[in-house]
Amino acid sequence: MTRLAYEPLVPELELLRTAGAVAPELTDLAQQVEGRRRQNQDRLVGYLHEHQVLRPDLPLEEATDLLWALTSYDLYRMLVVERHWPPERYETWLAQLLIQHLLQAR
Repeated sequence: MTRLAYEPLVPELELLRTAGAVAPELTDLAQQVEGRRRQNQDRLVGYLHEHQVLRPDLPLEEATDLLWALTSYDLYRMLVVERHWPPERYETWLAQLLIQHLLQAR
């Protein structure tokens, strides 16, 4: 989902990321967007916890931190935009990383 969310919005996200230097009100907007994204990640972690698929040794707050950080636009931008990873490679890498760090081994 992260790749599908960011891939078509790269120009807009880049504008939002850099426009704060010129228009401080856009910094507030970017912070609001990030806050909502974090809340959504927290809800997803809660869902995974309820369904007993999270690693049992991983505190919920840390799981949310990891999910939020690893699915950030900044990480997508660094790998796909700056390092020119194919979006498919990013998606596969991220999925493997999230499975490894968040979910119980089955």
